[in-house]
Amino acid sequence: MTDSTKTPDAPTGYYKRHIFFCLNDRQNGESSCAHHGAQEAFDHCKRAVKAAGLAGPARCA
Repeated sequence: MTDSTKTPDAPTGYYKRHIFFCLNDRQNGESSCAHHGAQEAFDHCKRAVKAAGLAGPARCA
């Protein structure tokens, strides 16, 4: 492929895109993603992806 914005179609049953969130929660008192709203951000994005019809096989995971 010459166009870097294009990706090959995902095989059936696999996701075309993945969205990763750091949900790390350090128990030793050190600051971590979980202490800065990471779970809330994850939940918000998951709802938005579903509402936009982008969730599911050959789409977003």
